[in-house]
Amino acid sequence: MDHPNIANVFDAGATESLHPVSDHLPAATAAQTGPLPSGVGGEGAPRLSAGRPYFVMELVRGVPITEYCDKNHLNSRRRLELFLPVCQAIQHARQKGIIHRDLKPSNVLVTVRDGRPAPMVIDFGIAKATHQKLTEKTLFTNLGQMIGTPVYMSPEQAEMSKLDVDTRSDIYSLGVLLYDLLTGTTPFPEKRLRIAGFAEIQRIIAEEEPERPSTRLTTMDNEQRTTIARNRSMGVSALGRLLRGDLDWIAMKCLEKDRTRRYETANGLEMDIHRHLNNEPIFARPPSAVYRFRKMVRRNKVAFAGAAAVRAALLIGAVGMTGLYFRSERLRKEAQRNLYVANMNLAQQAWEQNNVGRLRQLLQETATYPNRGFEWHCWQRQAHLALKTLRGHLGVVTAVAFSPDSQRVVTGSWDTPAKVWEANSGREMLTLKGHSSNVQAVAFSPDGKKIVTGSYDKMAKLWDATSGRELLTLKGHSGWVRSVAFSPDGQRILTGGSSTVIKVWDAKGGHELLNLNGQGEGGWYLAFSPDGRRIVTNCDNAAVVWTAASTEQVAAWQKEEQAAAQR
Repeated sequence: MDHPNIANVFDAGATESLHPVSDHLPAATAAQTGPLPSGVGGEGAPRLSAGRPYFVMELVRGVPITEYCDKNHLNSRRRLELFLPVCQAIQHARQKGIIHRDLKPSNVLVTVRDGRPAPMVIDFGIAKATHQKLTEKTLFTNLGQMIGTPVYMSPEQAEMSKLDVDTRSDIYSLGVLLYDLLTGTTPFPEKRLRIAGFAEIQRIIAEEEPERPSTRLTTMDNEQRTTIARNRSMGVSALGRLLRGDLDWIAMKCLEKDRTRRYETANGLEMDIHRHLNNEPIFARPPSAVYRFRKMVRRNKVAFAGAAAVRAALLIGAVGMTGLYFRSERLRKEAQRNLYVANMNLAQQAWEQNNVGRLRQLLQETATYPNRGFEWHCWQRQAHLALKTLRGHLGVVTAVAFSPDSQRVVTGSWDTPAKVWEANSGREMLTLKGHSSNVQAVAFSPDGKKIVTGSYDKMAKLWDATSGRELLTLKGHSGWVRSVAFSPDGQRILTGGSSTVIKVWDAKGGHELLNLNGQGEGGWYLAFSPDGRRIVTNCDNAAVVWTAASTEQVAAWQKEEQAAAQR
C-alpha cells in the first residue's frame, strides 16, 4: 500500500530461530527476552535460526485520534474533517484487497505534517496477543477466528461464523470510531464488555441495537455531558442538536447488524460526511418502519407469537361486534324512519283539524332527524315555526329586542349577562357582562349603535352594540329597573321599574335630565312618542302622559274611567 495516511511497511521476514540459543543466558531467560529480528545484535549476540515472523514499519510519532481531538478541543466539524482521510486510507486498502480488522483510536494516530494534523492508520492485518484488558487491546483466540478489539468489532467478526469477513467489517469499525469522536463514548460501553464473558460479548455485539449518538448524549450524567461538550468547544444543547439528524443516521448506517445495509465502501461513508458538511442531502436515511418491525419480531419471536394469537382472537371478536353494531344501527334507523313517517301522517291530521299547536309540537319532535324530507319543510312553513332558536342563556329569558335593521337581536335573562345574536344564523355575537343581577329590559338605539339594559341591581347600563364595551352606568333608582327605552333621536334614555319614579337620562353623558314621580308604583311599561316630545308610562292602575321636556302630566286614564267608557 502507498497512501499518505497509512504507515509504510519497509521490510518483513522471519528470525533465524524461534528460541535464541546462548551460552551466556539460560534457555528460559532467553525466551523471556523475546525474539530479535535478523541482523540485530553484534558479536556475542545469541545465535538465531529460522522461526518467528516480523515487520519493520514506519515510526509514527503521534497520539490516538480521539485523544488528539479532546486535547485540542476540536469541534465536531474539525473532527469530521480529520476523520475523512481515515476513510480515504481504508478505501485505498480495500482497493488493494486488504482488510484492517482492528480499527480503533490506538491504531489511528494523529501526527503533525507541514504544520497540519494528519491521521495515520497503522497495524494493518496485525493481530496482537497480549495480557492487557480485553476491551483495550486486540483479542486473538486460539481458534484463530475472532480477531479484533470487541468494542470496535463488527457482528460478523464476533460471531465467528462461516460468513466471510469482508471490507464492510471495517465500515462497522469506522462507525464505532465516528461514534466515539462525536460522543466521547462507544456504542457499547467498554466497562460493560470488560466484565462480560466471551459468549456474552458475542451476544451483545451481534444482537443488541446501540443507541443513536444524540440519544446516548441524553442518557449521560450532567458532568459527563458537560465535559464532552467542552472538549468539542460547544454547549450541551448545541451538541445535541448537531448530532440529531444527519450524524445520527450516518453513524447508525455504519453500525447496522446486517452488513448489506451498511455503506458498501469507505468512499460512500466519506461522501455522505462531505454532503453533511456542505449542507446537502445525505444518502443515509432512517430505516423504514417495516424494517424496524421485522427486526423487533426476530428479537422477540415468542412474545410476538403469543401477541399474534391474542390479536387474532380480538380480531374475530371485533368482526363479530362490528356486525352486531351495524345490524343494531340499521334497525335503529328503520325505527327512526318509521317514527318520522308516523309523525308526518299525524301532522297532516293536525293541519286538517286546524290544530296548529299539535302540528308545531310534531315538527319540533322531528327537527333533529338527519333524513327529513321536503314535507317537513313544507309543514314548517305552514306552521310558521321559528327559523332559529337562540340557545345560550342559563336562565329564563326575560327581555328581547330587534335592532333597527332587523339583523341582530338582544336578549336579557335571569343568568345576569345580556347577549347579542345574529338574527339570520342564530350565532351568538356578544355577551354583555356588567350587571350583578337579572337583566329585565333591553333596547337598541334608533341607529342600532348602542344598547341599553335594565336590571334587578337597580341600575341601567349603556353598551356599544358593536364591541360590547360598557359606555355608561345609570344609577339613581331605589328599586329594580324593569323597562328601558330610547328617544326617537337616540339622545335620551327612559327608565322605570319597581319604584314610583321614572327617570330621563342624557344618553351621551349619563346625567339625569328628569325625575317623573307618578305617586304610585309604575314604570313597568313606558315609551317615547314618535316625535320625542311626550312620554307615556303606567302608574298603579293608570296610564300617564308626560311632556318630555318637564315633569308636567298631560293626561291620565284611570281604570274606572276606562270601565265607564266601555259601558
